[in-house]
Amino acid sequence: MVVSPYDNTFLKALEAISTLNSGERCALSGLLGSSKAFFIASLLGKGVMPYAPTTNSEPRTVLIITPTQEEAENFTKDINFFLGKKTALFYPSWEILPFESQSPHPDIIAARIDILNKLTHGHHNIIVTTPSAIMQRVIPKGVLISSVQRFEVGMEVNRDEILQRLLQIGYSRTGLVEEKGEMRVAGGILDIFPPSYSVPVRIEFFGDEIESIRTFDSATQRSKEDLKEAVILPAKEIIFSKNVNEMALDKLRKRADELELPKDVKESISDRIRDGLVFAGIDFLSPLFYERLDTLFGYLPKNCLLFLNNLNEIEEAGRGFENEVSDGRIKIEEKRQFFVKPEEFYMDVMEFKSGFEKMGTVVMEASIPPGPHLIDKGVTNSCEFSTQSNLDIRQDIASRKEEILKPLVDKMKDWHDLGWGIFIVCHNTGQAERLKELLEGYHLFHSPLAPCLPTILIGDLSSGFRFPSIKLAVITEEEIFGQKVKRRPPPSHKIDAFLTQLQDLNIGDFIVHTIHGIGIYQGLKRLKIEDIENDFLLLEYQGGDKLYLPVQRLHLVGKYRGVEGKKPEIDKLGSTRWEKTKGRVKKIAEEMAKGLLELYAARKVVEGFSFSGGDRLFSEFEASFEYDETPDQLSAIEDVLKDMEEPRPMDRLICGDVGYGKTEVAMRAAFKAVMDNRQVAVLVPTTLLAQQHYLTFKNRFAAYPVTIEVLSRFRSPKEQKYILKKLANGEVDIIIGTHRLLQKDVVVKDLGLIIVDEEHRFGVSHKERLKQMKRQVDVLTLTATPIPRTLHMSLAGIRDLSIINTPPEDRLAIKTVVARFDDDLIRDAVRRELARGGQVFFVHNRVESIAQMADYLKRLVPEARIAVAHGQMKEKGLEKVMADFINKGYDILLSTSIIESGLDIPSANTILINRADRFGLAEVYQLRGRVGRSSHRAYAYLLTPPELTLAEDAKKRLKALQELSDLGAGFRLAAHDLEIRGAGELLGAKQSGQIAEVGFEMYTQLLEDAIKELKGENIEKDIEPEINLRVSAYIPENYIPDERQRLFIYKRIATAASEDGISALKEELIDRFGDIPELLNNLFRIAGLKLLLKKLKITELSQKGDYLYITFSNDTAVAPQRLLQLVKKNPKRFKLTPDSKFIVLVEKGKEIWEEARYVLQQMITG
Repeated sequence: MVVSPYDNTFLKALEAISTLNSGERCALSGLLGSSKAFFIASLLGKGVMPYAPTTNSEPRTVLIITPTQEEAENFTKDINFFLGKKTALFYPSWEILPFESQSPHPDIIAARIDILNKLTHGHHNIIVTTPSAIMQRVIPKGVLISSVQRFEVGMEVNRDEILQRLLQIGYSRTGLVEEKGEMRVAGGILDIFPPSYSVPVRIEFFGDEIESIRTFDSATQRSKEDLKEAVILPAKEIIFSKNVNEMALDKLRKRADELELPKDVKESISDRIRDGLVFAGIDFLSPLFYERLDTLFGYLPKNCLLFLNNLNEIEEAGRGFENEVSDGRIKIEEKRQFFVKPEEFYMDVMEFKSGFEKMGTVVMEASIPPGPHLIDKGVTNSCEFSTQSNLDIRQDIASRKEEILKPLVDKMKDWHDLGWGIFIVCHNTGQAERLKELLEGYHLFHSPLAPCLPTILIGDLSSGFRFPSIKLAVITEEEIFGQKVKRRPPPSHKIDAFLTQLQDLNIGDFIVHTIHGIGIYQGLKRLKIEDIENDFLLLEYQGGDKLYLPVQRLHLVGKYRGVEGKKPEIDKLGSTRWEKTKGRVKKIAEEMAKGLLELYAARKVVEGFSFSGGDRLFSEFEASFEYDETPDQLSAIEDVLKDMEEPRPMDRLICGDVGYGKTEVAMRAAFKAVMDNRQVAVLVPTTLLAQQHYLTFKNRFAAYPVTIEVLSRFRSPKEQKYILKKLANGEVDIIIGTHRLLQKDVVVKDLGLIIVDEEHRFGVSHKERLKQMKRQVDVLTLTATPIPRTLHMSLAGIRDLSIINTPPEDRLAIKTVVARFDDDLIRDAVRRELARGGQVFFVHNRVESIAQMADYLKRLVPEARIAVAHGQMKEKGLEKVMADFINKGYDILLSTSIIESGLDIPSANTILINRADRFGLAEVYQLRGRVGRSSHRAYAYLLTPPELTLAEDAKKRLKALQELSDLGAGFRLAAHDLEIRGAGELLGAKQSGQIAEVGFEMYTQLLEDAIKELKGENIEKDIEPEINLRVSAYIPENYIPDERQRLFIYKRIATAASEDGISALKEELIDRFGDIPELLNNLFRIAGLKLLLKKLKITELSQKGDYLYITFSNDTAVAPQRLLQLVKKNPKRFKLTPDSKFIVLVEKGKEIWEEARYVLQQMITG
């Protein structure tokens, strides 16, 4: 029976609020969890809940203010869930300190501008925000409206003027458009990423007419869907123009004089403004560019309805932000730097509160009845509700060891008898199916009285609630299974590791030529030989010898990737050293592969223990996982469970960075083993990791009768003896420990599974002991060092590998700053993090001076609680410090680089690395990976001493570190260094030396060949035809201006393996850069000829005067009779020389391409 259960109080409250007039105030109390969002959604329209009431009132814009950013983000999510569509918008604060010399993330600027623009159109919006976001003034409404650019297909525009205008409204020119606020111009194509779009836009011109508008994917750079029009909003809140710049300079001079600043400070800013340059911190100068800034309140319509979520806390947050502004002003004054008057850029609390008074306002309080303080705030009307949170459900479930969902089922049966509507919210269909299966075990879905109890919905809701007066229960999966952490989906396109890429190549880099060996790249050069122009790669070899490599032969080279810290030896042109080196490396790779193959074959034969399939308990354990599984993780879990169910012993390696979910894969395997009454040993390299795994396992297995113990150096001998006795008697299900577990006195009664974390960090003797243990037992090895996918493919079939590559959800990229060691910078970085409730890592890699550094930090940030951790501490002390930091007992963890492959702490979102110049790229990459694990903007500061004191080598490294900060080439490089380190660890130290000798790309190729030979597969030697035609063939600079992009395209043309591949690449270039110029078309024609030559095994095609000369390989696919037939048919045109060269006379007026293609086709079809 479905009756509308809404009582009069609820309906009356909806009615009263929908008719609130400007200046009137009403209070709502007693709404807990997401019931506030549910109430507002009910006010605004029908959503996902059946029988939700709707009001007949006029639609209105709604502004919701919450004290903190986290609450605002949750509120936005909740309203969108209840309305069933993304209607509510989150208006963010900048997430940087007032007057800081940094710019906000482009996504944050974009979100703010997009919302302001929507408000100018009079749409009925729902906006959720915080005091700090509102108290910052914004671009004047009139300026924003006049800055919006609208483009339509077929419209005529002055292209040069438009490009100039886009630069004025804040867009910056780049070689590739990937982030909001970027644009790229190439020929007749304009790529741009405006704030209001989730993907960038491509506008194609024919002269000054807009021919087409389409969106494109920033990862693949390929077009997606056609649009009729594009609305381009400003990318920044500062709009440049000649008049505006003049006004800004005038105001700058006056303010600088007021502040009595030195001339050079004033001039450095005025020069950049005069030139229209965007620089870090310019956003704080926006008051200079306008008569007066607006506020968000100024954009809202008159009948806007305001909801204040906890008024006291909102006022407190406003005062806190006012203090931040005041601190920022004092700091910048002390530094003698320029800043605008704070009141021109920020509201004070009085002005902020006065903005409320003009609107119809609803104050939402948790307490019942609403506090007396609300009477003072002008509240004239109030509604009281009685709702309950679902905290008791989680507590009841967590305390049970079996039938864990019974408390929930009992409650649901009671609610059903009372006629309640019951809804459970799951994140995804997989989890919903799992939950349905679990509940079916309690016979809920088969009862004739309750055919559809409860309703399971898919969505994202921060928390549930129970609303007795309207007979409604909403429960989230977190309230059943515990808190979940979201992960971001993998990027839509993984650009192939680095085997086919040269776009990270810089002059001076080492390069590997398949035939000539290792040389130095000296740039892309255009040479003119007898009126024919072409591009060549200039490579320098030993003794200054130069090799000019035509771009169509670019498939022969790749960037050298070796082992970090080892420089390769440069080869000499014409010497045999390179071939000998390749032969030697291949032989060693072959030995290693042979060993692996034999081991693999031997394990296939050995009989092990076959574990049983999953059951309801296992499903329950899966459902209580605190993350949404990523696709990579799911396939790794599937691989492991499948291995365990087979009779042969498992030996699988799981690769993935800290926090990517390897441990969960291991825990699922452990659970499966324990449920089959087998014991599990978890082996880790350090006591620190042993303790973290112990806490993680204890927490994860808390609801089940599983005994877990840890064996490491800081268990007393007596404790160790007791644990060993229990282990031998089979009374311990899971034992976690360091290499102590490998000692002879450790006896495990019924060992079923060994989990090894970071095997490469164990000594040789430990590895040997492990090898003996591995023979009959299932083994799962985990590593946090990534393994290159290319190597994964080479080893397929000789090593069971699963790779987890999906990182935790990361809303904003990590902001990486390379800076000199500076008190203010460090103080600001720490305070910013603490202000948002986070924690800080400070890496100081010198144990002898770490105590002085701790004193320095205490003086600098006296309010921060500082912990010190390093490898020379006593294990127990180190353990306690780490555990306390994880539990938020400290604000700053000052440590050596022991955290590099250490703990996963989502609340730590700022890392400062002292003397970053002393670290390698891969180390910085891993250290930096400790932060950026939550939805907050993360910061990594790479601190260095003044440049004058640095050695030449450190300066070079610093330059590389600076490249790291733009998340571009440098980061890819660091990622590859790390992957190569991973390859060395996986294959053994001996192989690292081989990788260093020939480069990673060549090593992978040699290893692949070795494995194929060992398996008896046929390796066909590829012919590399040489083509010398009297035509110019290259990519003109005006078609692709960026040199790295040109190199990348050259490499892709050279490696195209089929006619379809060439056609697809041509399509892509037309899409990205416009019509293909004739010079580039020639290059594609050469690539097409090369495919034919390879097919026919022809080694050379050359043009001399009016003749084409064709040279065949010994095993050519062309039948000699066919050539003789052609000569016989037309002896004037075709000749066959005694040394088997075929000569063709090119007919007058015929294109060289047509002739060459015709002759080659004749050879095939004959």
